[in-house]
Amino acid sequence: MKLYPTLTNSRPDFKKFPEKLNDHLKNFGAPHLDSFNEMLTHGLENCAKHMIPVSFKTPAGEQIELRIESIQISRPQVPMAVIDVKNRLIYPTESRQLHTSYMGMCSARVAWSVSGLEKAPIDVDLGEVPIMLKSNACNLGALKPEKWLNMASMILNGADILL
Repeated sequence: MKLYPTLTNSRPDFKKFPEKLNDHLKNFGAPHLDSFNEMLTHGLENCAKHMIPVSFKTPAGEQIELRIESIQISRPQVPMAVIDVKNRLIYPTESRQLHTSYMGMCSARVAWSVSGLEKAPIDVDLGEVPIMLKSNACNLGALKPEKWLNMASMILNGADILL
């Protein structure tokens, strides 16, 4: 038995991706990824469409009505308050290195009216939502499959959470 580590037993092609990926492993996270993408494209839209408007009266007697027109989740990016940034997009590696979560801002467009008179819609930030790697909202989502690990995951506090 050796007392120190050596690389004599490692394969020379250890870091290389094989030409053909294992089909079972390639599709391992597909249900989660498809579900997340469905939520981004149709689910949030359907949610906003089926929300019941809220209406109430002010002490002055005006009738206020609020309704959600749309909900969207943006790609992870540096907040607009930070000005000294060349590229605003945040990538998964940066989240791992900084021990932060890989999240995008969830925002809603709220339409409102006062006594039946429509006012200009308001965009409201609702908070951040974790973004699944390889999804349509991921900044690296357009990479070729051989560049990705073959599972669906999210990054929370710098650690990969496998689904």
